Amino acid sequence: MAINPWCFDSWAVMDGVAFVSRRQPETIDATSTVFLSVPDLEPVPIGRISTALRAQRSSFQDGFRDPDNGLEFTFDDLSQVQEIIRRAYLAGGLGPAPAPVEGPPPSPFRGEPPVAPLQPNAASGGDYYEAQLQMLGDGSGLLPDMSDLGNPMRRTELLIRVHQSADAIYPFLVAFAEATLLECVHAHRDRLHLPATRETLRRWCYLLNALGLIDLTQPDRLFMEPLSQVIRGFDRPWFSAPIDKEILFRIPCPLRAHWYREIQTLGHKLYMPLALRDYFSYNRELPEFIPLLLCALIVTLAPELTVSRMQPMQSADRRRIIGRACEWLARELPRLTIPPAVESALFNFAMSRLALNPPRWPTSGRV
Repeated sequence: MAINPWCFDSWAVMDGVAFVSRRQPETIDATSTVFLSVPDLEPVPIGRISTALRAQRSSFQDGFRDPDNGLEFTFDDLSQVQEIIRRAYLAGGLGPAPAPVEGPPPSPFRGEPPVAPLQPNAASGGDYYEAQLQMLGDGSGLLPDMSDLGNPMRRTELLIRVHQSADAIYPFLVAFAEATLLECVHAHRDRLHLPATRETLRRWCYLLNALGLIDLTQPDRLFMEPLSQVIRGFDRPWFSAPIDKEILFRIPCPLRAHWYREIQTLGHKLYMPLALRDYFSYNRELPEFIPLLLCALIVTLAPELTVSRMQPMQSADRRRIIGRACEWLARELPRLTIPPAVESALFNFAMSRLALNPPRWPTSGRV
């Protein structure tokens, strides 16, 4: 007797939770029903499909259907279902964060006096990254084609080459890390007097310092006076609190001329390749991989994984932390082959979420 395929019964895409059943499409005669939720997506058996159908009366959508013909998608393997829920959940993070229609009334004691923007003509981080790439090149002599990152069968081999090339890749990471600092000053130049903005910038500086991408012992090297003023004299140990991974969604992303202007933060440059399997089919060059690698370095950073300021140790430290980041990427990038129509639906959903963001342009003299 043929085994029924898996079909989505109800799905809260943005929440990363779904009910799925073994059944024939367009029926409710299920042989088994399970509930799955991020982050672990472990299937939890549900006694009856009626529980899944009841969720449609709340915030869950009715199943998962091909937008071209309205038919339900079917899957032979539950691991495909888990992959789709995970990737769609990440794609949902490309849109703007929900905010209340009306916030609480402002306190009369917390008003901020107007302050003139610092360095109103400061260059953007995107301009800086482009300028640095003019000197560094496109990395074609080092890693000419990153498209294998989308192929689970060849991905590990490519990431091993990235790991082995740690010293040669580091100048690209330094260039992009410096660009993020310039983008922070460029984007927040009218808010650098605010404590929350300064604290975010300080935390970001200390994370980049731990990765060996900037040197906090030489604050005047950090490109412009406002930035060195923000961090000068800040002697609190940078690991005095848990490492803030969510900072990736507070750091504005430097934008190259051909990148989507709706990309807001580094977190968006992390989520796009994690959600879209074909991302590197269109972004093959090494400079397009560097933002993802920097984000992976932050995600996997730990107090014992830092880059020493002692010259003999730096190469080994860099290779070690890039190795941890590559190991994480090998596990977290899209892993399974799913039907082309489903890939297309995920891509369209991701782009629709990204399009909800206001475009950040012009970031410089370019449109």
